[in-house]
Amino acid sequence: MFFTWSGKGYMVPLSAALSTIGLMVLTSQLGIQIDDQLISATAAVLSGLFLWKLHFRLVHQRSGLSIVDDETGDATPVIVKHDFYWIPLKYWGFIFVIGGIATAIDAQYPLFLGSLMTDLVAG
Repeated sequence: MFFTWSGKGYMVPLSAALSTIGLMVLTSQLGIQIDDQLISATAAVLSGLFLWKLHFRLVHQRSGLSIVDDETGDATPVIVKHDFYWIPLKYWGFIFVIGGIATAIDAQYPLFLGSLMTDLVAG
């Protein structure tokens, strides 16, 4: 599988995998019977919130690197981008939260989103 990221963009699939595995282990250890779709929805929302928080933490953090121009001696700070498939972390957080909410709605009301999409497409 091909992944492309820059900076801390690798945290997108890592947070999704760890939150899903963590919730699966937690529910099995506690003996809670829950639908796999609800586990995925909860994991997506938790991962999205983590990525949103990580983005803001990284924005306020300085890289400490700078490029010095030889002629003028001016130092320009290096700005590190953190993205996964060229999409910044903050947007991945939003995508995960919205996807998790949509998945939870679909788990509780299986025909709701399908009929809503059909109504939107039909006009």
